Amino acid sequence: MAEIEELISELKIKVARFTFFRSIQFGDEASEPGNGAAFESMIDALEDISAAALGIELASNQEFLRIRSVTRP
Repeated sequence: MAEIEELISELKIKVARFTFFRSIQFGDEASEPGNGAAFESMIDALEDISAAALGIELASNQEFLRIRSVTRP
C-alpha cells in the first residue's frame, strides 16, 4: 500500500506541474477553459485509485484473518 500511496503522490505532483506549465503556456484560463476541469478530473481519478487500493488491502487483510481463524485449532 505504501508503494501505491507514494506513486499516487508522485502522480499528483506531476499533474499539478503539467497544469501549471500549461497555464503559463496559454497565459490564462480563458484561452483554454478545459484545463481546470481536466486537472480536477485527474486528481479525482488519482484519489479513486488510492481509495480502491486501500479497499483492496483492507479486504485482503480481512480475508487473511478469516482464513487464519478457520484454520487454527
